[in-house]
Amino acid sequence: MRALLAMSLAVLVLPFAATTVAASASARLASSGEAAETPDQILADSVKAALAARSVRIVARVVSGGTSLSFNLSLLAGSGGKGEVTQSGLSFSLVRIGGEAYFDASPAFWRHYAGTLAATLLEGHWIEASATRGDLASFTPLTDLAAFIKQVLGSHGVLKLGAPSRVDNRSAIALTDTTKGGTLYIAASGPPYPLKITPPKGQEGSVSFENWNGSVTLTRPAHAIPYSEFIHHG
Repeated sequence: MRALLAMSLAVLVLPFAATTVAASASARLASSGEAAETPDQILADSVKAALAARSVRIVARVVSGGTSLSFNLSLLAGSGGKGEVTQSGLSFSLVRIGGEAYFDASPAFWRHYAGTLAATLLEGHWIEASATRGDLASFTPLTDLAAFIKQVLGSHGVLKLGAPSRVDNRSAIALTDTTKGGTLYIAASGPPYPLKITPPKGQEGSVSFENWNGSVTLTRPAHAIPYSEFIHHG
């Protein structure tokens, strides 16, 4: 379980992508207030906008070293989040509401990470645990909008402004990381929300930010098994 978590969090710091910077990119984006700023200022504005948002949906698929990781998360600022994560066919669902976390996994996941007994005991059940301490607390950053944004956008090298782009029919500003590689696309109009991250050449996948400020409802799973009870019986 911890190995999966480590990989999940490692993917969150995907470096931005390196692309060829067109000499006239700044001029072509002059109509955008964001594009008139320096790359570092654009990134800072994007982080600020994201941290002020009420909610976001994050959809990601990454393949690294032959291992695939995907997740679909809906995050609600100040409250928590929910979603599904799959690593190489092993999947789990996660809900966090305030200080409580709820975790449900496929039998294959439990057999792989916790053994056959756990798979038998927990099949079809949710686990309830603390979101701030204990074995499952490390998953909290996955369901914390502010922590997610800070981790995803907080690590980069020298940034340059890329050519004008479009992401899902929206005009976007491309920021390129010439040090680490990777591309961050930011909305060119309206709030400068992050729209998408693509990895450097040679790597597969992307991280997309969708439905900013959309409706997100968090519901406590019924009949969840306290994690302490699982530990007692395991």
